[in-house]
Amino acid sequence: MLTRRIVTPVINYSTEFRAYEDDAWYTVCVLFHGDTLTVKFLGFPPGNDVVFPFSYFQNSKDLEAFKRRFRPLSKQLQDEECGLLTPGTRVCACHSFNNEDIRFYDAVVDGFQS
Repeated sequence: MLTRRIVTPVINYSTEFRAYEDDAWYTVCVLFHGDTLTVKFLGFPPGNDVVFPFSYFQNSKDLEAFKRRFRPLSKQLQDEECGLLTPGTRVCACHSFNNEDIRFYDAVVDGFQS
């Protein structure tokens, strides 16, 4: 006898995705359902989810380019937390060019200044 049940996916926001719209990095989770992959953005309503059907990827080159838009979460911290890290830790550093132009860069801690 077969029984049907609804399975609620575990949503784990443990990845960053570089969005097509602005090339900025966002914390996301990825869900698979049938022939689609859905990217859900942390802190954004479901209307911001991006759904990629299997047909979106025309060849392996498209798939590789898409894959490069994902990365593991970077360690984000405040200035007062710098001394808690050890050399070699990967972090996400922020630089503000002005109030409307804030950029995030990957960095690796190589030491500390007092």
